[in-house]
Amino acid sequence: MPDTANADLVARDQAGLTAAALSSDAVGRTPARSTARRRRNRSWYRLLSPVVVVGLWQVASSTGILPASKLASPASIVHTAYTLVVTNSPTYGSSRS
Repeated sequence: MPDTANADLVARDQAGLTAAALSSDAVGRTPARSTARRRRNRSWYRLLSPVVVVGLWQVASSTGILPASKLASPASIVHTAYTLVVTNSPTYGSSRS
């Protein structure tokens, strides 16, 4: 039986199927299913990576590795933005009516 299975794989390979579809870990699964799973895993990385970058930036700013004279911390940027929006100053505008 192994000779028949090997011949079948060779015939499929000659038919133009990719080697990834014929690998041993793809047996019993369709290539589309494993591709969808990889896409789903990558979407988590795409969503999580900006949060990690901002977190590392905050840690570097809080510990003094990144001086405030070079780049302000995310917390101070958010605080300044909030102050500018809420302050009742004609220079910056206000969200209050």
